[in-house]
Amino acid sequence: MDLQSLKNYYCSTPELLDDAYAIRYQAYLQQGYIEANPRQRLADEFDSMPNNHTFVLQHKDQVIASLRVSIIKQQPGWLDIPVKRLFPEVFTELEEKYDTLMELNRLTVLPDITDFSATVPMALFASPMHLTDISGKTLIICAARKNHKRFYERLGFRKITDYKRYPTLKFDTAMFVSEWAPDKDRLGQYPLKAHYSQLKPALSETELSRLLP
Repeated sequence: MDLQSLKNYYCSTPELLDDAYAIRYQAYLQQGYIEANPRQRLADEFDSMPNNHTFVLQHKDQVIASLRVSIIKQQPGWLDIPVKRLFPEVFTELEEKYDTLMELNRLTVLPDITDFSATVPMALFASPMHLTDISGKTLIICAARKNHKRFYERLGFRKITDYKRYPTLKFDTAMFVSEWAPDKDRLGQYPLKAHYSQLKPALSETELSRLLP
């Protein structure tokens, strides 16, 4: 797989969203985290909320991976994200300290993508990184499994909770956080920094107003 052929896109169309839901389904089913369903898609109530935004990573003409960004922002009253329901006890302090919090969730890759297996998840991170270029100081949150602990620590995340069973899925996660701000050298910790300008999604003014009103 050629890194130059990778590009992130914001799911602003039903077709791209359907691609993302199909990738989620295939990835979680292959790992035994969900039961099979006839639609062969995985979506939840958060996907219909205005503070949840999905991105896909494309290799040439094929969508191969997806990531959802769930945002807490006091104005316009975006207050509900998946990880907050799992660890509500930590959010009072976090919401007092940060105006914007972003949870990265539903990070999934097509099961048959084996080339650059560690690179594909890293490439997905270019989308939330680009959003924090615009939003300013933001706390980035991930509910991560034990086997992904080193991946997130490599990107500067730290674990702040114990592990707990993730709702509707058959695995345990802990909450990892990292503060991203324009005045910090985030790219210094990003293994694909040489490709960041190519990987970050091109967002229209309309899309930006939906993502960060």
